[in-house]
Amino acid sequence: MNKADKNTKKENEGEETVKEETGGKVYEMSEQVTFDSVMGDEKGVDYEKLIKVFGCTSLHKDLIDRFERLTGQKSHQLLRRGIYFCHREFNKILDCIEQGKPFYLYTGRGPSDAGIHLGHAVPFVFNKYLQDVFGCILVIQITDDEKFIYKENLKLEKTIEMGHENIKDIIAFGFNPLKTFIFSDCEYIPHIYKNCIKIQKAITFNTVRSLFGFTNSDNIGKIAFPAMQCAPCFPDTFPHIFGNKKDYYCLIPCAIDQDPYFRMTRDICQKMGYKKTCTIYAKFLPALEGKNTKSSSSGNRPLILMNDKPSEVKTKINKFAFSGGKGTAEEQKELGANLDVDVSYSYLEFWLADDDKLAEIKEKYSTGKMLTGEIKSILVQVLNDFLKEYQDRRSKVTDDDVKLFTTVRKMDPSVDLYKRMEKKPEEVVPPTNPSKYLISKTSDLSTLEKLLTNQMYIHGNQPGCEDAYVYYQWFSTKSEPNQSDFPAVWAWFALISLYNHNVLELWKNIKEEKKEVSKEHPKDHQKDKKNKKDNVDHTKPAPKQEKADECDDLFADETPEQIKAREDLEAKNKKNKEENKKKDDKKPAIIAKSIVLLDIKVFEIDQDLDKLAARVLSEVKKDGLVWKTEYQKLDVCYGIKKLRMGCVVEDEKVSVDDIIDDIQAWEDDVQSVDIVSFNKL
Repeated sequence: MNKADKNTKKENEGEETVKEETGGKVYEMSEQVTFDSVMGDEKGVDYEKLIKVFGCTSLHKDLIDRFERLTGQKSHQLLRRGIYFCHREFNKILDCIEQGKPFYLYTGRGPSDAGIHLGHAVPFVFNKYLQDVFGCILVIQITDDEKFIYKENLKLEKTIEMGHENIKDIIAFGFNPLKTFIFSDCEYIPHIYKNCIKIQKAITFNTVRSLFGFTNSDNIGKIAFPAMQCAPCFPDTFPHIFGNKKDYYCLIPCAIDQDPYFRMTRDICQKMGYKKTCTIYAKFLPALEGKNTKSSSSGNRPLILMNDKPSEVKTKINKFAFSGGKGTAEEQKELGANLDVDVSYSYLEFWLADDDKLAEIKEKYSTGKMLTGEIKSILVQVLNDFLKEYQDRRSKVTDDDVKLFTTVRKMDPSVDLYKRMEKKPEEVVPPTNPSKYLISKTSDLSTLEKLLTNQMYIHGNQPGCEDAYVYYQWFSTKSEPNQSDFPAVWAWFALISLYNHNVLELWKNIKEEKKEVSKEHPKDHQKDKKNKKDNVDHTKPAPKQEKADECDDLFADETPEQIKAREDLEAKNKKNKEENKKKDDKKPAIIAKSIVLLDIKVFEIDQDLDKLAARVLSEVKKDGLVWKTEYQKLDVCYGIKKLRMGCVVEDEKVSVDDIIDDIQAWEDDVQSVDIVSFNKL
């Protein structure tokens, strides 16, 4: 097969598919969506067709149900409503959760002089949600270099300044500073450059030209930049967080137009010794004027900015938001609105959290029981509530906050979700004594906020019974403090959550010292102490000094009572363990198995797939691996086919990654191997 450059264009109902064969790789681009432009019809982009063109996998309900089951959290509205609609191996991240393997999140933003708008907010809101659920590291890239390269009249100094202000905008979404690292390409270049040049060496010019449509008149900065956006997918780009480890998975939640960058990255991950990058892609927030394109600061289209005033939001929605309602109130009441083209309803799908309220609006608006003015009024209120909370946080962000998030510093790469998963409800012993603070009372929370602003724990500089009692109130209701209203209480709660319940049980015994001091004459208290000291009878032996309160020394020796209690507990646990072992010995061993479906992609049109299947069956053999002898030959495009094969594996004995590595080692015959499905038997 000739591997020289070939460009073939095929027009089919307004969609153009470009095939570029470079070094055996086949890439496709959609006329509707490229990395820098979006264009659809009045109903918007055809996302189902886009999934097929880009070769992604639909995000089905069973995967969302699995996410909720593993995390114990309700999925975000952007996820459960199909705004995030497709993925590349998001199931790998769920596998990581099941197996306790490490991973991290990655997103980014190009600097904008106008600041962040509502379309930019979508990935940041979703990444904030995922970081809260997973408790994992999030790295955020500010691509000031890309903005400078692509904007003809923009000065580099101005780009860097814009990026600095946009970092403040990003911080205002409420990311955890202990788990978030924000970096500018221009400033982080000493750390990122080594991986950049490795990526640049691994990718040909023909590959980036086919993906990004570069021409002979484009500057070479555009050609070099994709490697900068790919580098954060590799964990050792951040040695201050992950060290030199390469075994971390990277999950990138972003809009679908960024897929070319990460499709290219996935092609080289395993050859460079990394785990394949995982992605989850969102639909575009439509422009106010219609769903045929996305909300964007490019051009002069009206859009909702994150710093807009309530009156500005109302004016923009009422004046520009394209309506699917009818021309008159009478027609609207008779026929109802066309929700497929209505922008106001689309925005509510993104931003209205209440599912029941959204369903009610959908039913009323589509059947004529609600007019366009009413739905726009609801949208204005929803957006203004969201923007007010954001703007309140933004007003408090300082240069010191920027320094905190952007400083290269040691960070804990562990996934806090795994610690939370170890805490089982049955381990919790309800407190026997009530707390003097009730989380249901705002006044008590305000008191705690003031208290915890000046000290680490409610008890003082060390934890005590009140810390345990107050924490258990939130734990029993499966809730947590509001971070924006009570930041000090929220920070305290996050710290206490790291301790297991056995430790909290010990804290219950650490009581507050009660010191009775005269309110009228506080000096008399000191005077009485002095008189008592002077009146001591030195002829009598000194009384034994009482042992200091346990809260004064957490490392003091155990009392006889504590030793006996610990020994009794150990004996009881040992007995239970022996009894459980006897029961388990009588039970037949359960062998955990999974059924896996793999797509094996090849280079050549005339490649013998039957021969390749026979080779897989005969050469890829492992204890605990059983191949299905039936297989499928499926069309990819332009006459090229792929091989779909299934197998059953014993989870304890066989790693699917090892199977994939064995097949991909046949570099002359196999382009890549992807997991189509992975289900437990």
